[in-house]
Amino acid sequence: MGNVNYARTSDEQEKLRLFIVDDNPVVREVMTKTLNQEKDFLVVESVGSGREAWRRVFVSKPDMVIIDLNLPDVKGIDLIRDIKAREVRLPIIAFSFHEDEAYAEKVLWAGAQGYVMKENSIREIANAIRAVARGETYLSRNMLNRFQMNHPGGLRHVQYKTT
Repeated sequence: MGNVNYARTSDEQEKLRLFIVDDNPVVREVMTKTLNQEKDFLVVESVGSGREAWRRVFVSKPDMVIIDLNLPDVKGIDLIRDIKAREVRLPIIAFSFHEDEAYAEKVLWAGAQGYVMKENSIREIANAIRAVARGETYLSRNMLNRFQMNHPGGLRHVQYKTT
């Protein structure tokens, strides 16, 4: 997970350091409080814009980034591509209202390792974080069902379309 090599307290060593990007301050606050209650997570920073994320994510040195795809200043998918261009090993989970399978596919091709719908519970978000931390690709259940129905051969058979 990323190039993480900086001093941590003994309590922090066991925790996955998370960086949250969402323009809604209530969502950021609820996610931060709820995820910090988990024994294995520590939200190190949460920001409300793509530009702010770009300025802060490499300073905060998270183990994983959770990005809202509907940001006011940049497209979340572009932010994913930009972060991955600089730190290819930093895992990213996309967090979105988009139910469109084609959009989720583009997000995964952009470099996200997970796609969670905003309608999902915080429990599913926590499951996604843990799965991605283990090196797995995670799709929320409703998106996974869509992919399985439309791509019975699995994601390796999905073709990315640029248009």
